Amino acid sequence: MKDLGVVAILLSVEFFDVIVYTVSKAAMKKDMNDSVFVMYSNAFATCLLLPITFIFYRKRALPLLTYFIVGQLFINGFLSCSVQMLRFFGIGYCSPTLATAMSDLIPAFTFILAIVFRMEKLDWKTKSTRAKSIGTLVSIVGALIITLYKGQAVIKNHPSNKLFPKKHVSSEQFDWVLGAMLLAGHSFVLSLLFIVQTWIIRNYPTELVIVLTRGTLVAMLSIPPSLISVTDLKD
Repeated sequence: MKDLGVVAILLSVEFFDVIVYTVSKAAMKKDMNDSVFVMYSNAFATCLLLPITFIFYRKRALPLLTYFIVGQLFINGFLSCSVQMLRFFGIGYCSPTLATAMSDLIPAFTFILAIVFRMEKLDWKTKSTRAKSIGTLVSIVGALIITLYKGQAVIKNHPSNKLFPKKHVSSEQFDWVLGAMLLAGHSFVLSLLFIVQTWIIRNYPTELVIVLTRGTLVAMLSIPPSLISVTDLKD
């Protein structure tokens, strides 16, 4: 029953990711700035989580907050900001369909990073290792195929994204590949973020506090790129 609950949660996360991709693309068509979108969404999440976290932990003793934990929290915030920026920049150059397909790289990258950081053992004698390896290979090949296939629904001009300005000579195929590269970077950084979050939760098992600090740091870190990319503050 517990395993079924975990699977249901993971499926729900994937479902809401598709909704986020679609809504984000619609917002970008209305000239919504990527960095500003990240800043506002995380600021809103921080305001929402602050009272919830306070109520949840008001009668509980929090673990000792060391400099090492603070450093991990800052790394978590930086990687989270990078993940969201890469995701929205990538969606601006392609479609929600490609964004959803490229998210299949996340398990592949996570498996590779888990092996690198010795969190996963590579034993070819076991069925699980062979299955994970085959799944990793299939995910990477599938991502390459869909990247090289030019989609139809591509924004030719995305004026709100001034951190990654487009040249007039760029084609839809170039935009599609560039978007795929940004989304692949998003998948890799997100996989690395999963590894970091695993370490943090082991050392500081306070999930709501971790999420709250992450949202706060992402909102703060997204302010400079928002000011750079938005020339008219009245927009």
